[in-house]
Amino acid sequence: MPPGRYHRPAIAVTLLLAWMSVGDGFGRMPLPGEGAAEWLVEGMTPRLLAACLLLAGAAALLRWRGLGLGLPRREGLIALWPAAIYIAALALMAAAAPVPAGLAAALLWPTLLIALSEEGMFRGFLYAALRDRFPVLKAGIIVSVLFGAVHVLNVQITGNLPGALLQSLNAGMLGLYLLGLRLRSGSIWPSVVVHWLWNLPLFLLAELPPPPTGAPDPPPEAALLLTLAILPLGLHGAFALRRAARRGDGLTSLPPPLPRRATPPPLPPSATTRAVAAPPPDPYVSPRPSWPEPDR
Repeated sequence: MPPGRYHRPAIAVTLLLAWMSVGDGFGRMPLPGEGAAEWLVEGMTPRLLAACLLLAGAAALLRWRGLGLGLPRREGLIALWPAAIYIAALALMAAAAPVPAGLAAALLWPTLLIALSEEGMFRGFLYAALRDRFPVLKAGIIVSVLFGAVHVLNVQITGNLPGALLQSLNAGMLGLYLLGLRLRSGSIWPSVVVHWLWNLPLFLLAELPPPPTGAPDPPPEAALLLTLAILPLGLHGAFALRRAARRGDGLTSLPPPLPRRATPPPLPPSATTRAVAAPPPDPYVSPRPSWPEPDR
């Protein structure tokens, strides 16, 4: 029996904590001298697979509605063009970088697992559950903020808290775009593909050799360039979210969100307190004559 609409948000939050415990949220830290790609392939692939199996089992057991597992709408795929520009630029940078040969093939599987698990958790389970209690706009903002907040845990990989916070901001804007893509296409699969092709060149670029000893550190403004570059994607997602808030998000299998509690209208006065008017005289009934009393 599927869970009721009152219980789905609590179940989704519990599932999120379980997903973080077995997936890439609380995975093992990289070993000394271990690169990000090597850590992902050798250390995290089993945990990512377990996270995907957890979501698949929960979807089958709970019969979760609104996951967006159907085919995408063709008219919604036009929203792919901004991501295609970014992914093409990242792919060109990764192709020109001196990374080990065969690394891209080794990263195909784990990066796909990351995309499947994160999209299924946030744009699938969590968004559908929040839609039971909140309107489209509020549910989308909560999901995007949580998606960015989870990426703060990447500080265990880099050891750089300011960098992890900036990455969290970038991930939140990317998550907003991915949610807008999910809403416009009516399916989660375009978001999975974009997320997969986005992560793949980023992990390849993470394998670039470090700068030589004594080289000057990049200025702090360089880290903000990536944020400014991702900002158009976030604005595109915000526009799509606002559009879905006006026209509906296409989750026809979901019941409408719970209405807000409002002050009930005043009750009409009861029949006992309502003034009773005298009935009008009947013109067809002659009034009863009043006879004079006899003298006594």
